[in-house]
Amino acid sequence: MDPRIAIEIPSVSKLLFEGLMRINNEGKMEPAIAETYEISDDKKIYTFHLKKTFWSNGNPLTAHDFVHAWKTIINHEVQTRAGYNFYIIKNVKEILQGTLSIEEVGFSALDDFTLMIKLENPNPYFLELLANPCFFPISRKIDKENPKWVYKEGNNFICNGPFSLEKHRIDNEIVLRKNSHYWNEKEVRLPGIKISILKDPTTTLALFEKNEIDWMGRPLSSISLEAIPTLKKKGELHTIPCLGLHWIVVNTESFPFKNKKMRKAFAYAINRKEITDYLLQEGEIPALGIIPKSLSFQDTPYFPDSNPDLTLQLFNEALKELEITKEQLPEIVLSIHASTMQQKLGEVLQAQLTRIFGLRVKLEQQEWKVHLDKMQREDFQLGTIGWVWWYRDPFYTLQAFRNRCDGINLSRWENSAYQDLLNQAEKEIDFDKRNDLLHKAETLLMDEMPVIPIYFFTLSYIKKDYLKNVYVSELYDVDFSRAYFEQSNN
Repeated sequence: MDPRIAIEIPSVSKLLFEGLMRINNEGKMEPAIAETYEISDDKKIYTFHLKKTFWSNGNPLTAHDFVHAWKTIINHEVQTRAGYNFYIIKNVKEILQGTLSIEEVGFSALDDFTLMIKLENPNPYFLELLANPCFFPISRKIDKENPKWVYKEGNNFICNGPFSLEKHRIDNEIVLRKNSHYWNEKEVRLPGIKISILKDPTTTLALFEKNEIDWMGRPLSSISLEAIPTLKKKGELHTIPCLGLHWIVVNTESFPFKNKKMRKAFAYAINRKEITDYLLQEGEIPALGIIPKSLSFQDTPYFPDSNPDLTLQLFNEALKELEITKEQLPEIVLSIHASTMQQKLGEVLQAQLTRIFGLRVKLEQQEWKVHLDKMQREDFQLGTIGWVWWYRDPFYTLQAFRNRCDGINLSRWENSAYQDLLNQAEKEIDFDKRNDLLHKAETLLMDEMPVIPIYFFTLSYIKKDYLKNVYVSELYDVDFSRAYFEQSNN
């Protein structure tokens, strides 16, 4: 519920909070809490003039609330992996590394309703980044009086979005009600939203068919693989491509995956088309790179999908470089999180790798929090995880592998040539030259293979016909803030 740490999918933080900018139903950026803004001639200083808006308890929202929220992230006052998103702001990287004081950060409240932000370099995606949860404000007054406010509900949970939190029952339900203090309250037509937390997609589908649920599907929930063909046939399944992919993170500091050729051999062994066509069946696209087609720099794949000859050639070369035989390799462990789809995906990957290499491949399945925690502690060899873009620019994903110490870089891979390419791209104002640098960075990354891409996501859902004006974004997001129920003529 805390936007500062709500960087995982699914999240309801965009229904509870709002930042300086937002994405409208046409997918365009527009001011939200900001009334207007100016950009300096060198495009490195943004000055935002805020609307007169209020928190859900009626208190005024000010520029100081933004400053407070962002400082708690950069100053490590909250445990979050969102800090690297602030690197584009002046001095943030040095502050996070402990070489500068938080007082030297590149943003400040000039007065109650004016916020100034200084960037390290001109940035083409900065406004879109501001529409994401970690850049949302929190109430400075409430947070200082009671840092545990985020565990409250009803009138004690203070937010500024189109809805407020009426009730939260862990692993049961989340109930939101229309926020009467929202700045654009007239735009919100739903009186509230009830999110039922159900672990079994078959049960969820049954409730949908009984008209007890109006919406089902990603990113809030999954649809059972068995139900997809029937829903397709009935024309009820809505599917859009989106900016996200499923990949296998490789622990590059673990044996035998310190070796680049071993990482590449495992990447080339996977038959992605078999996975997308016969297991997933929602229009997913095999990923032969990490940048989706709409943002990609090249038309040809970076590597082949399931090439047994090249796979075994690389595998044998890796064994030679490691000075071991295949029989001396330890059992390979593939970590997945506990869900029906993940288990089936894990079983397919296990079978494919075993078939190609003739190795022992063990599946280790755990609840999501345990799975993520183990990966963050480097207690894994190979681990599946999803990745979703926060803004429509290749840099978002490429920068995740810049520094091994960043909490988001689960592979622990680091490369000075790669860092140099990203550093140059950050400073480059010529769009074509910037793209060329990012293209070279992705090429290098795919040669080193610290992550093994599997498939690009689609966002599939079913909804009642009378539920209108729901915005489904290619950024793997769904927005109900402007939705409404169409009145029946019966």
